[in-house]
Amino acid sequence: MAIEITISSYRPLRCSFACNHHGECVKYINHNDENSLYYCRCDPGWSGKDCTIKHDTCNLCARDSLCMYQNICICPLGKEGSRCYLKSTTCSSSLDRCQNGGLCIPSDMRRRKNNIYCLCPEGFSNQICSKLDLKVRVEFHSNIEIPQSIIIYLIQHTIMTTNKPVSIYKKIPFDQNSISFYTPNRFFLAFMALSMNEYYLTYTIHDNNSLMNENNRRTILMRVQSDRRCRHVRELLNRTLISLHLLRRIKYYQLPCKQQWNLACFYDEKYMCYCTNRNESREAQCFTIGHNEMNSCQGMSNGGCLNGARCFQDQLICPTMVTCVCAECFYGTHCQFTTQGFGLSLDAILGYHIQSNVPFLRQPLVIKVSALLVTIMVIIGLLGNLLSILTFHSKTICEVGCGLYLFANAIISLLTIVFLMAKFSLLVLSQMTIIVQRSFLIFNCRSMDFILGACLSMGDWLSGCVAIERAFVTYKRTSFNKTKSRKIARWIILVVCSVTLLTRIYDPIHRNLLDDNEEQRIWCMITYNSFYQMLNSTITMFHFTVPFAINLISALFIIFMVARQRAFVHKEQTYKQHILQQFRRHQHIIISPCILTALAISRLIFSFLPGCMNSPRNPWLFFIAYIISFMPSTLMFVVYILPSKIYRGECRNVLTHISQRLYSR
Repeated sequence: MAIEITISSYRPLRCSFACNHHGECVKYINHNDENSLYYCRCDPGWSGKDCTIKHDTCNLCARDSLCMYQNICICPLGKEGSRCYLKSTTCSSSLDRCQNGGLCIPSDMRRRKNNIYCLCPEGFSNQICSKLDLKVRVEFHSNIEIPQSIIIYLIQHTIMTTNKPVSIYKKIPFDQNSISFYTPNRFFLAFMALSMNEYYLTYTIHDNNSLMNENNRRTILMRVQSDRRCRHVRELLNRTLISLHLLRRIKYYQLPCKQQWNLACFYDEKYMCYCTNRNESREAQCFTIGHNEMNSCQGMSNGGCLNGARCFQDQLICPTMVTCVCAECFYGTHCQFTTQGFGLSLDAILGYHIQSNVPFLRQPLVIKVSALLVTIMVIIGLLGNLLSILTFHSKTICEVGCGLYLFANAIISLLTIVFLMAKFSLLVLSQMTIIVQRSFLIFNCRSMDFILGACLSMGDWLSGCVAIERAFVTYKRTSFNKTKSRKIARWIILVVCSVTLLTRIYDPIHRNLLDDNEEQRIWCMITYNSFYQMLNSTITMFHFTVPFAINLISALFIIFMVARQRAFVHKEQTYKQHILQQFRRHQHIIISPCILTALAISRLIFSFLPGCMNSPRNPWLFFIAYIISFMPSTLMFVVYILPSKIYRGECRNVLTHISQRLYSR
């Protein structure tokens, strides 16, 4: 008798149990709602609701065993007995030894026959691992986008009524363009699902050059090609036939093969059909494939799959592998990443490209180029923002509120660049497994993206404050009150920073670490319910669009307001000539919001691109979008100081003062 036990690696953030530092809070796997139940999984030697009861009886168990409460000892492989002190002799007999590197696992020692089980390595099967399995290699044509995972359906018989395909789930590493697997099943036909509604005929027994021998092993080559894509029956039959019941409609399934000679296969909600050539006649041969009846995960909390992903297991009984089929625009082993909208994360874009336990110089090109670009941005940002802080710290510039906004924005921009450098460095170091301390990883996960997002929003709002004040100065002209402006600016800076932090305070609460046992990685993930998902989208959009609109409207207001004022005085010039003239005279005021508007528009375009990132294979577009979001913080000096004669002069004075002090030493 055996039972399958699923031990989830997900560690919840909210738990009503303290576990007394002698256990960890775990969610019951058969509760998948938002109000799931939790319990304390105690460390060896401890028990109780909160793991507060210590057991001295664990000293009776062998050291290499796992002691549970009530004096229960769980023995390691090769040991047996109530205390795990007895060495198992079941696998010592030469007759019981597994072949080809198989691992001998003893079963119930009370059974005299068949009391061993061989855990075979890949490519071998049967009770003692002596049988060579069939090797299958899958290759993708250059015009096929390689998915994260595939489902292969192997048709073993030709009898339509009794045949049920063998389903094989395989994940494709992002740095590979082909994949191999082994199967003990003999088949004559194979279909492949790249997504829930994308199927290809990949193998028939009549294919040429598909059977090879590699090291005395039979190998079948499967090719995924666009000319073998299976079309839905709705694309092939007219509406009248489609509206018929399935039992009546299937009688017409010979028509597509006879009418379209280049058609390889087609499918409906129940059957998968392929076109055969028999005696110069094409016929449809159909098989029950059950698209919606695949092996969904049983007794599990959706197998750890997130964001609406579907969980499948390779077998209903004793499954050996679980696969998450992600929804559109999600990817990752657990479908934990997305690049939709403003949800760009450096972890999602570059995380899978960073190789564990590999020196940096041997990392993929995308990581080296990304590191170079981030380094260049950090150098430019640090130098520019330090000069901006020294320039805007001048008493002359800080006489008005605009100077205070610029000074505060320069400080925020400097902090943003520093945290960007820290974010990239910690991501690389953690994924290279150089940093493995879990407490530090949790702190980094819950703080870094929260701080970066808050700093970016503060910078956008302070830039908007600068644009509003400049527009107000243009409107008021000589009646502008500098003292009042400076007092108001101090309060607005405090309010902007406080409100921005408060509106994002929910972010770190919903962040947690995800242990990816398959990839041997630890990911920082964020999990929202429907309410917080909508709240996050609304707040993020608000923090972006309102400052963007302020900069755009202020730039247009300044141009047309000044031109209108000049038009009343100098009527010999046209209104268009006034606009061009005032643009040249006030370019230091106009260029800044125009540059910020251009950067914001590019971020907006990238955020609402019709396509999305379904796998980490092509990260460049989204990495550029991520980098663009930090351009206002990097180019603070270029945006505000270079276009202005006053600021350039003040910066020159600062540099002269610094050089004089250095030479005086």
